[in-house]
Amino acid sequence: MKKGIIYTTIVIGSLVSTACTKEIEVDLEQQEPRVVVMSCVEPDADVALKLSYSRFFLSTEPFQTIDDARVTLTVNGGTEMEATCLGEGQYNTGYRPQAGDRLSLAVGVPGQRNVTATTIVPPPPVVANVSEDKNNSEFKVRFTLVDPAEEDNYYMVRVVSEYHSNSGSTNRYYCDFHCQDYLLVDNTDLGRIIDSEGDELDEWYGRTLAFSDENINGTSHELTLNVTDVARNALYYLELTSCTRDRYLFEVTSDLYDDDPFLNLFAEPVQIHTNIDGGIGIFAARNRMVIPLFIEPHNE
Repeated sequence: MKKGIIYTTIVIGSLVSTACTKEIEVDLEQQEPRVVVMSCVEPDADVALKLSYSRFFLSTEPFQTIDDARVTLTVNGGTEMEATCLGEGQYNTGYRPQAGDRLSLAVGVPGQRNVTATTIVPPPPVVANVSEDKNNSEFKVRFTLVDPAEEDNYYMVRVVSEYHSNSGSTNRYYCDFHCQDYLLVDNTDLGRIIDSEGDELDEWYGRTLAFSDENINGTSHELTLNVTDVARNALYYLELTSCTRDRYLFEVTSDLYDDDPFLNLFAEPVQIHTNIDGGIGIFAARNRMVIPLFIEPHNE
């Protein structure tokens, strides 16, 4: 076990001519690297993943990717297929899942314990009555989310802006918005506005609304998003995502981990959610729906 020694010298006024030295032991024991799996599964896209080793938090070395693993994907407990390594830790199974598929992943890395994970591809969200109300440099998006009864569901909501630059390239980004919905976002664990840049203390402001259906289970719930900083000559889209519980918790805990640590120096460390057995990381599914809004360019 490696231990560092920190020396602290305290000088008390000008009346004390000698210094006091306090010796503090800091535990710097390094853990063995673990296999890290990163994969977000969704319909109409190949099941792909990236493999690497974890790294000691004080290390400045680059992350080491894994190219010699055997990766097997099992679909609905039957069909098995091996992934192809594309280099730099990237693997592709060539399988495009559908809603309802149960996907099991097995990763074998020489010298490491077996790594496994399972996810189920959720159905797409059910949405009705989408409308928008534009007013100069901001607009409101209203829609009704129809939540299935007697099951646990998790959602993420974003507004996407797309515009063409003078060079001809297409640029897309997630818009800032406010969503003051007391059933979904409050000082509870039911929902959270994440990806915030700006007033970090404003719980209603950000780029992603992530929430569970605990307060709206089996109902048709209307949401309103107030989108700010509307650009000229841009198209806008409403992006709705249904996701697994694992994906929801991964997004929320990752956002908490990225929060400015100086806002609360003495908060307990955040552990990012993982569903990888034998390693760390995430293997979780989502199902996205993108609805064009076609906001007209506003006049200056």
